[in-house]
Amino acid sequence: MLRTLLLSLALVSLSAVEAARAVVIWDGPSVSYTQPAADAANSANWDTLTGQVAITRATSQGLFNPLDESGYAFNASPAGTEWAFSLNNAGLPLADITASNYANLSFQPWQVAVDSSPPDSVGVPGVLHLIAEDIYLDFEFTSWRLRPGDGSGFAWTRAGAPVPELGTGLLLAAGLGGLGYSRRLARSRSRRAASTPSSFSR
Repeated sequence: MLRTLLLSLALVSLSAVEAARAVVIWDGPSVSYTQPAADAANSANWDTLTGQVAITRATSQGLFNPLDESGYAFNASPAGTEWAFSLNNAGLPLADITASNYANLSFQPWQVAVDSSPPDSVGVPGVLHLIAEDIYLDFEFTSWRLRPGDGSGFAWTRAGAPVPELGTGLLLAAGLGGLGYSRRLARSRSRRAASTPSSFSR
């Protein structure tokens, strides 16, 4: 009975963990990134966010995802992303342009979201959505060079991934393991008690 109850609790907890993973808000330590050079063929010039999305820029044009694209595609890049700024969320206070408020924001491809004027997005809070992984994160561009040449094409600050924590499922698994140890200890003590005389002669 107890085993069944504990297994049921474990399944419920694991289901809750999976449900929580449906949408991920990055709230880890802030990351400040400046593209070292506008050589997009070199991964050293990518800000790699996940295994599916990296952000870079070549010597001209806009941002793209080098993990999925060979270059910038007008009104489509970076692949696998969508963006929200005050520029494409007219009427919303800047304080509302946050990852935690993603459900109330309008997201569009980067070029559309910046209204075809990337320099106007510098210093403006934004939210990036990594579509496949359903991750939302706050960011703000701090620099945008019109002609990157051999230098940096862009710089930004963004939220980092959350610092891993011991989840509910792991805690419960640890508890179940501890329960097993406690039962073994109790059996061991019971065997020792049975083999020990209750009295002895001096």
